[in-house]
Amino acid sequence: MNSRTRTFPRRSILSLALAGCALSAGYASGLGASADTVPAVAAPSNTYVVVYRHGDAESGRSAAIQRSLARAGAALGKPVTRLRTLATGAELVQVEGAVSVDKVIAAFSADPAVASAEPDPITGCAGSAKEMGLRVVDSCATRRLSDTVDALAKAASTAARPQDRVIYLADAANRCMALQGAVDLAHRHGALVITDERSTCAGTLKVEAAAVAAVAQAAASTLERAPELQPDQLAGRLLAHAHRGTTDAIALLDTMAVSRDGAPRRVVPVASATASSNDGNVPANAIDGSFTTRWSALGDGQWLQLNLTARETVQAVNIAWHQGDRRQSRFDVEVSETGTAWQRVFSGTSSGTTLQHETVRFGPVPARFVRIVGHGNTLNMWNSVAEVTVDAGQVTDPGNDRFGVRMVYPTVAGGETWFMNMTNPNNDPRFDPDGSAPLVRNTDGSWRFQNDSDNDAARLDVKTTAGYDQDDVEDNHGVLATRGYMFSPRDWKNTEITGYVRLRDASDMSDAFTWYSRGGKHSNPKPFCEGSAYKGDLFFNGSVQTAKEQWHVNYDFRPSRPTPAVGPLKDKWVGFKVMTYNLAANRHVRMELWVDETNTNTWSKKYETTDTGGWGSQARTCRASVADQVITWGGPLAVYRWDNIRKVDFKNLSVREIQPPVQ
Repeated sequence: MNSRTRTFPRRSILSLALAGCALSAGYASGLGASADTVPAVAAPSNTYVVVYRHGDAESGRSAAIQRSLARAGAALGKPVTRLRTLATGAELVQVEGAVSVDKVIAAFSADPAVASAEPDPITGCAGSAKEMGLRVVDSCATRRLSDTVDALAKAASTAARPQDRVIYLADAANRCMALQGAVDLAHRHGALVITDERSTCAGTLKVEAAAVAAVAQAAASTLERAPELQPDQLAGRLLAHAHRGTTDAIALLDTMAVSRDGAPRRVVPVASATASSNDGNVPANAIDGSFTTRWSALGDGQWLQLNLTARETVQAVNIAWHQGDRRQSRFDVEVSETGTAWQRVFSGTSSGTTLQHETVRFGPVPARFVRIVGHGNTLNMWNSVAEVTVDAGQVTDPGNDRFGVRMVYPTVAGGETWFMNMTNPNNDPRFDPDGSAPLVRNTDGSWRFQNDSDNDAARLDVKTTAGYDQDDVEDNHGVLATRGYMFSPRDWKNTEITGYVRLRDASDMSDAFTWYSRGGKHSNPKPFCEGSAYKGDLFFNGSVQTAKEQWHVNYDFRPSRPTPAVGPLKDKWVGFKVMTYNLAANRHVRMELWVDETNTNTWSKKYETTDTGGWGSQARTCRASVADQVITWGGPLAVYRWDNIRKVDFKNLSVREIQPPVQ
């Protein structure tokens, strides 16, 4: 174990749910004791869980319990007091003074009002943990779910060593609150949590002290080797049951240690929640830390809005749906920096299989406000959210490319790239300007067509390193949707296409520059099924638009009537990017259009759309199984296109296969 001292920031929790906690001094010596920095266990060790027979009414039941406690106190010669009612309906009671366990159990068992009685396992376990110097968080002492999460986070953030991040979380059997929610909410705060999964400190599923120590020591070692570990990507929690065996638990930890893809995340502070309406289940319920409360509103388009404390870069929301294990909720996620102009970053459905948080990833995008817009569910038109949090990541700027142009998304490891040969593009076998004469260089280093007439219908094709042979192209869209590429596995699929242009003169100023991919040549005769594409348009007047071409020539535009996003393009350098990438396990496709309108490498997103189906109706012409087939496959060509231009200069063209934002 590396003994160096370091402060660990809040990171993902690795929650070890141990079936039992027979802790010993050996465990403490294995990890090293540390001073308490969180609320200590408040409950005494001489407590018992007593299950009473049902009464007719709460008032009658309470009186019956008090009479029972008086009878037990008389039999024991010690005061017996009622501490609280547990989530199970049982009573947690305290016997004052030293009395043998057998005598206490016998006293309660003799009472006709008592169904069962047993020593309280949690408080004894937590007490032992505290005596050994371990950090302890007791939800019954903190009382509120949010306080429990804060306590876990505080303990993790103040840990100097990985082994100091091992925390005993009392009350894991949900006696005082839904503790699973605390662990799930705290996944991003960086603690290693040990819980007694079945509320049995020394019960039938007991894990011996040596086993607990071994698993915890392995976890600490794992955290030291891989402090950026993302365990929530690998199932979130390790369940170390006795029947699984400690060896398996340690092996799984070692596997996690080398699986470190993904950026660490943190929870964004939310100042308040508002909503379009509610039925009495108010929006504040969705951020109160409790899975037992909810926000609800009836009808399509009802929304829940999270008002962040400050502008943040966000990339995920974690939503726990009311009755989320019985129905699938249909919803969109939207973000805004102003509260007036909204950008949709996700559209889809919940799983319908869980009451816990479901993570929806997108972006990263700047936001001051986040909305969940509901469209009902598979049973009715209610929109009901139990809990929601927002994630912000440590977003890594991919930097600039070889031309010094900002990359919005990083190049995927081992992915295809192409950069225009700014010295002599005419000698590039992967670049086909499709003109009747070579390109010529301008005095400023940019390039243009030697014959102005070539600008009238320019198509600048870029191939991958696999090349392009039209005879070997698959154009059956039903086949393409399954295999994922048209010519080669290296086809252009998730792409960031970039270029700078300077429009000198045009015969039709209503036309556009168009960058596109996801197909091959666009030729005749019609229909030409190789001619599939997602196209991004930057019009000469500054408007932007996207188009889906299911086959050549068949267009469906979004938006159909674009409004100017930037100023007119004539006689100035403008950068234009079109990003096209798959989402939702290759079922959906997103397009983003970005513009650098000042030629200063200052890029801003002007439009975004996602094809989830319903875009286009002619795919069956090319043997697709559905008329609105999403073009999820790659194509051998990425293309720069313009029409009706007399003179134009261009430079710094590039195509890269990108790593899309995590979804």
